[in-house]
Amino acid sequence: MIKGLISLYLIFLTSSSLASELQNPTIHWAIFDWPPYMYTKDKVGPFNQLVELYEDNIKNYQHKRMPMNWSRFYDFAKDKFHACNLMAIKREDRLKYMYFSKPISIGFPIKVIINKSKLKYLEKPLQKKISIHSLITNKGLKSIIESTRSYTPQIDKLITLKDQNYNFKRKPIRSKQLLEMLQRGRIDYVIEYSGIVRHHLGSNYLEKFQAIELVETPLYVFGHAGCPKDEWGKKVISEINAVTKKHALSGKLYKLLESYTGLEEIPKLKKIFHENLLQHYR
Repeated sequence: MIKGLISLYLIFLTSSSLASELQNPTIHWAIFDWPPYMYTKDKVGPFNQLVELYEDNIKNYQHKRMPMNWSRFYDFAKDKFHACNLMAIKREDRLKYMYFSKPISIGFPIKVIINKSKLKYLEKPLQKKISIHSLITNKGLKSIIESTRSYTPQIDKLITLKDQNYNFKRKPIRSKQLLEMLQRGRIDYVIEYSGIVRHHLGSNYLEKFQAIELVETPLYVFGHAGCPKDEWGKKVISEINAVTKKHALSGKLYKLLESYTGLEEIPKLKKIFHENLLQHYR
């Protein structure tokens, strides 16, 4: 009798859970360990706050946060698992299996951070910009590129070419580890955002390293929400666009973006936000 009651109770719980999921489907938010922009535990970065913004404003959905790495998310998207990424870079190959929102964030150019002792290997050490091709084919330098990461569409296209005699290796490694290797002299340069370098190496990192812009990088990059390319993903992207519009026009989104932007880049952020990003929501 007792076993029968327990079985009925378990069936009831399972049925209730399924009914809840059918009534309020779940959005799994991808959470990446990418300080200082996002943390998987203990700390809160600006993109953790962005997740919270959508959780609070997208109704009729359950919300769950899932710590994962970049490659796992894109595998999920290909398998149409109901997860969304608020730090997605829009690329042509990803359009095959993902829907992207309108712009939700602004990123400034990724740069080459190189040990000053290695500047002698560059043709023009003090030039303002360098081409990615001349950098990665320079035999006097060595580096490692994160194999599971998207840098920018322009850079990705070059570094993923097969059978090239490049001076880097592709490994499933993280920014923090690469910057530690750069600090110890095990590699000569990294391709990274200034904010991440500043977070891991300190604000005085330019005493030992030089930051050089890449010819191939645009003036800025829009970040998007990305969800799997199915009916569920289409509906969630529509919800995300509606929430973004509300908070972009109110100024709340701008304040969030400003919180992770370096002081020297805030004038550019303000201009791009008001002249470019907002145009997508008017």
